[in-house]
Amino acid sequence: MLRKLIISAAVAVVCTATAHARDENEGLHSNSNDASQLSNTTKNSTNKVTRYSAGDSIPLGYPKEIQKTKNIEVAQANESVPKIKVVKYSAGESIPLEYPPKRVVGYSGASSIPLAGALGDSVTTHIGLGQAGLAEQNGLINTSPAGLLGLFVIKAGIIYYFDNQESTLRKTGLKASAGVWSGVTMNNLLLIAGSSNPLSLVGGALFGAYMYRREGLTLEKEEAAKSSQRIAAQAK
Repeated sequence: MLRKLIISAAVAVVCTATAHARDENEGLHSNSNDASQLSNTTKNSTNKVTRYSAGDSIPLGYPKEIQKTKNIEVAQANESVPKIKVVKYSAGESIPLEYPPKRVVGYSGASSIPLAGALGDSVTTHIGLGQAGLAEQNGLINTSPAGLLGLFVIKAGIIYYFDNQESTLRKTGLKASAGVWSGVTMNNLLLIAGSSNPLSLVGGALFGAYMYRREGLTLEKEEAAKSSQRIAAQAK
């Protein structure tokens, strides 16, 4: 009887030990599988790249080398874009359209010498005709006050015509008008003063040449002033 009990106890111990060992093996295998699955999950999550979709995908996890390449490409693209110069217009500033601007009415400053010579010719002729021994040599001229005034108006019209022509014709006409009529005026003044005819003619010719040259200097100053205004307007 005792022998049967010992054998039964031994069999029970062996069965218990075997079951315990099997459970431990299964636990170790299960733990190994879990660790392997966790490792695979970690690798998959590490290799996964999140992207935005806004027309083109934008990766978030670029390596440093790729980011540097991108920065260089952006810099080169910005340098390749041509710089456009912006020209601004100011509504408060006038924009000159023509040099020199055309005059509609009136005379320029350069016409003052020819006008003075024309007026002096009419006035001195009227004064000289009032003195004894002096007479107008040109029979086509009306020596009455109204005729002399009309003659001045004609001369003023000729000066106005030359004053509004192109540069070359304008300069030639104004200088000639200044020289001729200034010379005639001086001739009349010398006759009124009592000089003889040859002396008055020489004096008139010399004075006419001087006024011709002075008119040329006036036109040169006028042209220089217009050039300075043109350069200043273009520099704005």
